[in-house]
Parts: sequence; structure tokens; C-alpha cells
Amino acid sequence: ADENKYKILTGDFNAAENEFSAFLEDYRVVNTSETKFYDYSYNRIDMSQIDNIIVSKNITVLNARAIPTSYSDHYPLFAFLALK
Repeated sequence: ADENKYKILTGDFNAAENEFSAFLEDYRVVNTSETKFYDYSYNRIDMSQIDNIIVSKNITVLNARAIPTSYSDHYPLFAFLALK
């Protein structure tokens, strides 16, 4: 059995938002269609949900950010987390 109390999964999942529904009972999905990201000039960033962070429910997501970049067709995604 997995003895790790905290679980964090990140990646480019190449999955549609509805495919993350399998995680919703036991985990928090950071990047959903309801999540809004803004750049440092407060302009809205349009993001798909294929890049994501999934955490166990004993982790609080304090904030999440996407970093606009021209080096990739994906924006790096990071989150500030608090362990309970």
C-alpha cells in the first residue's frame, strides 16, 4: 500500500477536462474550465486543461499560475500549496 500522506501529480496529460473526473472524488484538479489565469498585466490567459496539477484533498491550493511563453505551445503551470 502507498504510505505517502500527500500526493501531487503534474504533467501534460493531453486529456480533455471531462477525463479528469475520475480524480474528483479523492483529489483536487487545479486547472479546470472555471480556473482563470492572468498575466502580469492582468490580461486573461486562455488555457486548455491538458496541462494540469492534481493534488490529494489534504493539500490546499493557495494559488496557481500559468507563465506565458513563446518557447512552447504550452504554458508552464505552477501552484502554491499548503500541506494539512
